Amino acid sequence: MILDPRKGIELIPPYKQGDKPLFSQTGGIKLSANESALGPTPRVKKMMISSLDSLQWYPDPNAVSVREAISKRYNLDFSKILMGVGSDELLKNLIGSFSGYGDEVVFSDVTFPLYKTYTLSAGATPVIVPNRKFSVDIEGIIKSTSCKTSIVIIANPNNPTGTYLSWQQLEYLRNNLPEKILLIIDSAYAEYVDSGDYDSGTKLVYNTSNTVVTRTFSKIHGLASLRLGWCYGHEDILSVLGRVRSPFNVSEISQKAGEIAVQDKSFQSMVLDHNKKWKRILVEELTSLGFYFTGSEGNFLSIGKTKHLKKDIKDLDKFLRSNNVITRSLEFFGLPERIRITIGKEKDMSILLELIKDFLK
Repeated sequence: MILDPRKGIELIPPYKQGDKPLFSQTGGIKLSANESALGPTPRVKKMMISSLDSLQWYPDPNAVSVREAISKRYNLDFSKILMGVGSDELLKNLIGSFSGYGDEVVFSDVTFPLYKTYTLSAGATPVIVPNRKFSVDIEGIIKSTSCKTSIVIIANPNNPTGTYLSWQQLEYLRNNLPEKILLIIDSAYAEYVDSGDYDSGTKLVYNTSNTVVTRTFSKIHGLASLRLGWCYGHEDILSVLGRVRSPFNVSEISQKAGEIAVQDKSFQSMVLDHNKKWKRILVEELTSLGFYFTGSEGNFLSIGKTKHLKKDIKDLDKFLRSNNVITRSLEFFGLPERIRITIGKEKDMSILLELIKDFLK
């Protein structure tokens, strides 16, 4: 007998990850997954080698050391920090714990696709609000809530568009949502934001009991393979998450790596300098060639073509792939005429620009 899954599971589309180049060919360049161009701090690599003799021990279930490091680095309340297996696990458990059958979860249409996956797997109904000029439509989000709404999710900055909401906009959104609605602010790219009016959402956590911020070590810290994330929220919310997570969910090596990474400010500054340099170069070069950008807050740029450019974006994507340079088509996100380019290594960026110029010739 074939068993039927819970209602809603059959509606979940398989997640499409960024493609990888064929590394058997010379010059394979992966710019499709928003991974760190410079990887983790060398201090993490050194620690991992020295930790191989302690793999038989269970990790600290409370992840005290890395939480203390995060608390000190960002001047946050230690008791409001909870670690997870990437921010993905935290998002899934938040949605699964605070929504279910009969509930609605509201988020934008062009954003991180796993919001929809986790909503459907919880048995809740996604309410998807169209973006406004590639950014979150705050008024549209507010108007789309109802007595059934249990959660609103905002990616800030937003992936894949690179747009963001200011601190004042976030505060306005929270003030215009009923208290019973949990506001989740996914701030995976917070460290990359240059704008002075930005806040990751931690201010709202101080002032409200129904807001949670999720963060990750997969981006600026270069620890995507170790799957480490954290969230910041009221102790009552964290207590719920603590009950549904696995008791030893975050490995000891991941905890140690996170502790070291968050403390290495000089390495983070180097990563940010590299990112800023190549974002500026790409924006200047590609704008002059006839492209435009949906936003620039992150370690990536999503590009489209202006009406003056006769070449097609899909053909550009195919041309780059034929040269084993893999960017991210945004067709999966609902933007078929755009691609997303992760800021890569200096050599990779130079090759990318030369290929784009060759394509336009």
